[in-house]
Amino acid sequence: MQMPQNVSWIRPPAARFPDFGKTLHSCFDESHVAHPHMAVFRRVFELEEEPENLVALFSGDTKFRLYVNGRFVDDGPVEVGGDYAKTDAPDWWFVSRRALAPFLRRGRNTIVAELVNVPEAQTDYSVGHSGFMFELRRNGEILLRTDSSWRVALNLAYGGPRLWETGLFPEDYLAPEYDDSAWDFAEPVPAELAADWKLKELNLPPLEEETIRPDSVQIPFEEQARRISNPEALCGGGGFMEIQPGPPVFFLLRFPVEAAGHLEFEVEAERGAELQFDFQEHRGFTHERMCYRTGAGRRTFRLTRLNVMRYVKISVSCSGFASPGYSPLRLYSVVLHRRFFPLPETAPFRCSDPELERVRDCIDRTMRLCMMRLHLDSPVHQEGLGCTGDYMIESLISCALYGETRLAAADILRTAYLLRQSGGFMFHTSYSLLYTRMVLDYLMYSGDFTIPREVFPQIDCVLNRFTEFTGPSGLVSEAPNYLFIDWAADEKFDYHHPPASRGMGCMTAFYVLVLNDGAKLAELLNLPEKAAEYRLRAEKLSAAFRRELWDPEKQCFRDGIPHLTSVAPNFWLPADDDSAAYSVHTNALAAASGIVPESEARALLERVLSDESLLQPQPYFMHFIFDALRKCGGFGKYGFALLKRWNAVVAEHPESLKECWNCGDYCHAWGGTPAYQIARSVFGVELLEPGAAAVRIAPEFGPLTFAEGEVPTVRGAIRFRWENGRLKIRVPENIRCELNSKYETEIS
Repeated sequence: MQMPQNVSWIRPPAARFPDFGKTLHSCFDESHVAHPHMAVFRRVFELEEEPENLVALFSGDTKFRLYVNGRFVDDGPVEVGGDYAKTDAPDWWFVSRRALAPFLRRGRNTIVAELVNVPEAQTDYSVGHSGFMFELRRNGEILLRTDSSWRVALNLAYGGPRLWETGLFPEDYLAPEYDDSAWDFAEPVPAELAADWKLKELNLPPLEEETIRPDSVQIPFEEQARRISNPEALCGGGGFMEIQPGPPVFFLLRFPVEAAGHLEFEVEAERGAELQFDFQEHRGFTHERMCYRTGAGRRTFRLTRLNVMRYVKISVSCSGFASPGYSPLRLYSVVLHRRFFPLPETAPFRCSDPELERVRDCIDRTMRLCMMRLHLDSPVHQEGLGCTGDYMIESLISCALYGETRLAAADILRTAYLLRQSGGFMFHTSYSLLYTRMVLDYLMYSGDFTIPREVFPQIDCVLNRFTEFTGPSGLVSEAPNYLFIDWAADEKFDYHHPPASRGMGCMTAFYVLVLNDGAKLAELLNLPEKAAEYRLRAEKLSAAFRRELWDPEKQCFRDGIPHLTSVAPNFWLPADDDSAAYSVHTNALAAASGIVPESEARALLERVLSDESLLQPQPYFMHFIFDALRKCGGFGKYGFALLKRWNAVVAEHPESLKECWNCGDYCHAWGGTPAYQIARSVFGVELLEPGAAAVRIAPEFGPLTFAEGEVPTVRGAIRFRWENGRLKIRVPENIRCELNSKYETEIS
C-alpha cells in the first residue's frame, strides 16, 4: 500500500511540557525515569459533503486512542514486535489505515486523540520521543492532517495503566460540544525527530470489538450486601447499583466468557471515591489490577490497557481524603469491550472422544484470545515477538482451525526487521532458529513467495550466525546461552536457560532441524547453492551429534558434555556441573530433525517416552514430540495417549489453555499443538507444495471409532468422515492428492 509522504507529526509544546517528549524505548529500558503522562489532541472541523470514501491514516508514540465524535475508533500504534529485554529504539514503525466514513457526518466533526508517553505492556515501544500523526483522505486528497491548528492539553488524571485520578482533570473532552479554546496549540515535531518514525504498513484488518455484560454479581459478605442495592443492574437489569457509605466493600463480576479487551464503566460519586479492579482468569487469582479515583459527578471511563478476564473483583470505597462529603456511589454499568482479530468460523470437527473435542474447543478459545494485531503468547504477559517458538506453533494452529495466514505474515515481517537491526540475534537463542521453520510453514500454507523472498537474508544471517556457536567438537557448544528449551527443570537446573552441558544437545538438534528447513526453503526460492550449503552443514552437525552425545549404556543421547564450552558463565548461562543429564527433549529432537535415521528413531522414541527418569516435556515442547512420532510412524501407537495429557489442564480451566501442566497463566496458546495435530497427524494432511497445490494424506485414527471434520487450505477445505471402519475424503479439484491410507478409503 502507498505510504504517506511528508507526514506531519505533532506534540505538546516542548517549552510548556518538557517532561512529556522524552520517552523510554520499552518497558525494559531503564535509562532514565519517565513519568506517565497523557496528552490529549483535539480538532474540530467541518465536512461540507456526506462522508463517503474517507480514509484515515494515523500513528502515535508511545500509545494512543483515537475517538471521532465521541466514539472509539481504534488504538495503536500497530505493534512493532520487538524482543524480550530489548532496550534500544526500533528502526521501523507502523501506520494504521481505517475507513472513517461510519464515524463522521456532514457538518461539524470532532477528532480526539489521547497519547500516552510510557509503555503499558511488553509489546509497547518508542523511538525515544513522543508524537502523533493523522491524515484524513478522500481518493488520495488530504482533507485534514495534524498540524499546529490542533489543540492540546495534558490530562493529569492518567497515572499510568494502573491509576486514573479523574479529579485531577475532570474535563469531558470527548463530548463533541466541549470548548477547547483555552487549550494550547500543538506544535510540529521537528523534521530530524520525525524521521525516526520510519513508517511501514502491514496488511492487517482492524481489530473487531464486541461489548459483553456480566452475567452474575456475587457479594460474598452479608454485612456488605446490605449496603449494596440493585446489583442486577450491572447484568442489564436497568437502573444502577448503589453502594451506601461505610467501610469498603467488594463484589465479584462474572462475564459469560473469558475475553481480552478493555473494561469500561459508568460511575457517579463525589470526588475521591476509589474503585479497585482485580482482573482474574480463574476466580480468586488476580493477575493484574487497576485503581480509579472518581471526580465529582457522573463519568464513563474505558481502561487504556488490554486485559484478559472471566472475573473482575471490584473493591469500592465511597469516599477518600479528597472527598467533600460521605455520599453513596452509583455504578450504572460495567462492560468489557472484547477485542479480537477477525476470523472465520472454526473448521468443524467431531469425534468419538469427547475429551479430545473439548481440548480442541479450549484451544480455539485460547487462540481467539491471543490473536490481536500480533500473536500474543498470552494477553496476560503480552510479550513481544521475541517468543518465536510460541508464534510458530500459533501460526500452524491458525492454519488448522481457520485457514488464516495474515497474522503470521505480519509477524514474519516484523521479526525480520528485528533480526536485521540486531544482526541476527534474539534474546531466546533457540527461537531465532525457529523463525526459519515459521517462514517455511507460512510459504507452504499461503503460497505467497514474496514475503519469504524478502526475509530470506535475515534467515541466512541467523543460520550463519550459528556457525560461530559451533565448537571444535562439531556441536553447538559456544552459544552465549541456551534459551529456550522448555519450562522444565531437573534437580539442579532450569531448562528455561540451562548450562551448556544441558543445552547443547537440544540447540544442536534445533540447528540441524532448521538447516534442513532452510534448505527446503532455499530450493523453493530457487537458491540451489544455499540449499546445498545448508544440507552439508546439517550432515556435519548430525555426525558430530551422534558421535559425541550417544550413551551406549543408556541407549539414548545425553543433553551435552560437561565443561566442553569455552563461554564464560553469565546470568543466562549457569556454569556446568560434572553430572551427565538426559531428557526426552534432546532425544525427540534427534528423531524429529533426522539426526537419527528413521529406521532407528522409533525404537529410540519408545525407550525415552517410557523412561520416567528422563526430564519430561511441558505442553510447548510436546509439539516437537509429535513431530518426531509422525516422522518415524509412531503417532498411531503413542500420539493419542500423549494427547490425553491435555485432558487434566482443560478440566481445570475449560475457558482457555493453561501455560504448563503444573503452573502458569490460563490463556497461553503455545501449548495448543493438539489442534494442529488433529489436522496434521489424525487426518494426516501434509502439504507437499506451496499453497497446498499438492498434499499427501496419511490418516491415523488410533482408538477413534468416529471422526468428522475439515482441514482448511487456501484452495478450499479437505473434508473427512471416518465411521465403521470406512473413510471418505473430499478434496478440492485444484489440489493434487497423494493418498497413503491403511483404511478402506473413498476419495473424491
